[in-house]
Amino acid sequence: MLTPKFDISQDDLHIFIKVHINNIRFSTSNLDITINNNMVNFSLLPYYLRLTFNEGEDMMSEEDIITQNMIQEVGNPGSQLEQPFECKLLSEEDVIEIKLFKKHKNQTFLDLDNHLRLLNRQETVNNSSMLNVVNETKPSQNKLIQEIDDETNDIPLLSKLGETFDWQIKQNVNVENDIKNNKIGFSSKYTADAIIPSIYNNNEINEVAEAILLKDSEDFKSELIQLRNYRDNLKFDPDYYMNDYITFKYGQLNEYMKEDLDINGILEILKFVPTEIKYFLKWVKLKASDKPRFKDLISYNEFEQEQMREKLPKNIQHEDFEKILSNDGDVKLISKQTPLFLQLAKSPKSIKFDDLNESWKQNFTFLINAIFGYFFQSMEFDYNLKEEQEGKVPSSTYKPSKREQTSERSWLIGKLSPQLSNLDNTLLLNEFGVKESCNWKPEFKLDNKDVDMEEDFIIKEVVEEEPEQKDIKISDLEDKRNIIKAALIISIKKSLSYPLHRNLQLSLKVVDYVNYTFLGGSKLIIKILLKIHELFRFDDTFYIYNKIWLDDMITWLLKFCDTEFHDVNNEVVKGDDILDELFKDVASKISFINRSFKKEDFDFMIIQSELNEQGDNIEWDSINIQEIENIADIKYKEFTQSI
Repeated sequence: MLTPKFDISQDDLHIFIKVHINNIRFSTSNLDITINNNMVNFSLLPYYLRLTFNEGEDMMSEEDIITQNMIQEVGNPGSQLEQPFECKLLSEEDVIEIKLFKKHKNQTFLDLDNHLRLLNRQETVNNSSMLNVVNETKPSQNKLIQEIDDETNDIPLLSKLGETFDWQIKQNVNVENDIKNNKIGFSSKYTADAIIPSIYNNNEINEVAEAILLKDSEDFKSELIQLRNYRDNLKFDPDYYMNDYITFKYGQLNEYMKEDLDINGILEILKFVPTEIKYFLKWVKLKASDKPRFKDLISYNEFEQEQMREKLPKNIQHEDFEKILSNDGDVKLISKQTPLFLQLAKSPKSIKFDDLNESWKQNFTFLINAIFGYFFQSMEFDYNLKEEQEGKVPSSTYKPSKREQTSERSWLIGKLSPQLSNLDNTLLLNEFGVKESCNWKPEFKLDNKDVDMEEDFIIKEVVEEEPEQKDIKISDLEDKRNIIKAALIISIKKSLSYPLHRNLQLSLKVVDYVNYTFLGGSKLIIKILLKIHELFRFDDTFYIYNKIWLDDMITWLLKFCDTEFHDVNNEVVKGDDILDELFKDVASKISFINRSFKKEDFDFMIIQSELNEQGDNIEWDSINIQEIENIADIKYKEFTQSI
């Protein structure tokens, strides 16, 4: 449980407590406030706050309220209290304001500025008392934990033991962490501790331990990249991939494996085309000379309009649109509201992905990974839906069904997006190219105390060694800043590790769908982001990814699309036209990269030997998909020859 930050004040009749509940979704059903004389307990997962005032500084309880109302004059019912506190949410401040009623009017409560005493005010418990109660006849063996015999029937002894045990949840004063350099989320504008409440709420997407987030690091971005590679390598199961590969390749040829292939369902999945892509391809096949623009054929349905009105924050402030470009380019982006004092050399519609600054390259790269995750989960979960097989296009009154709002969908989108699961916006290491950034061999030792083998190898501390200087290959220099290629490789590798179906052909097909989406333009991308937003909004824990990414990304796109900019020849161009041309450039890069992919591009570091007793004997070996498939082919031939 997390101890929230709080402020406390008083007047003659009341105690006022402001509880800060950052980065969680407020729900009255999860809120619990109890009062017992001089103690108040506040609980709203994952936050817990217990305040204990001085002896005699009591607050009104439910019993006191009932007694007071009974003796009150019948003719003055308006002043009666219904409960011993009042509570309201200040949503803009992420604060719950609680008003408590003093039992004794005009009493001044002391020590309200001493938060440590309010949190931990209790009598000191003798640490050795429990051991003495458990076994008063035998000398202590200095053991931290001692067991009580299951057959113990000494009720007074057990009662005495219970009285000496400290049952209260430990609380700590909320201290501001100095992690101003640890930034995550949209435009890296959020501090890393924003994700921590969701970790305490069992965030199964997150792959970064709290200790890493709160670590005062000079190179936080590089640590996230290395941690991402480390965890993705550990998650990859070559035997799982080989089994799926053999089933897919030989299941159509071998009668004994045909049933396995049918159960697997991979052939049906590969034939499936998501509704959005089906609609786009139908437009592509139109041959009319006056062919309408694709964005003129699609519109926001009633549910999406409601999302934009009621489920997106209205108070997000975005920086000037002009700042998305790098300083060394010759293309300018100037809004219509800004006076134009010079003639533009190029139209804003000529803006390319390479003209963006690093921060905005990262933001648009997030779109690639998130859309990849969206279509992969659609392939996984929708291929056997009747309405999808019939090719029905969602109507203007479309609302997502319960089948479309499962946590498994949002989990898979998050897992396949490194910006969400690994909080890694950068993707590329400064000193190396795409290959090293996407499969970095760990250059550090791990002690037993740093690795919990039972908790899926969560890194708690990293003891780094000085890595040897490595030669940079020419191929790496060519791809050194190719963040789009890195993004695709990372998502594809994740798709071979996390989903139920792990098939390279399926993953590359999803990349094609990402390409089509960017060709479809800004409106199609926004519609897909709204669907992802609803999936995360539906889950109380994954909701945090709307807060740090999708709220900002969607509102920025909507605002940019509606903004007018200066164009050449003193004309004006709409923001959506600029974005559509920019997204076409991204699509061309995705298409080229996808066509040039080889199976050797997807390599993993796998552990050849486990930790020894000292914890420093992890041996890694590199293997790529082509090598794994070659091994699978050999194993299948050996199997068929043995029959």
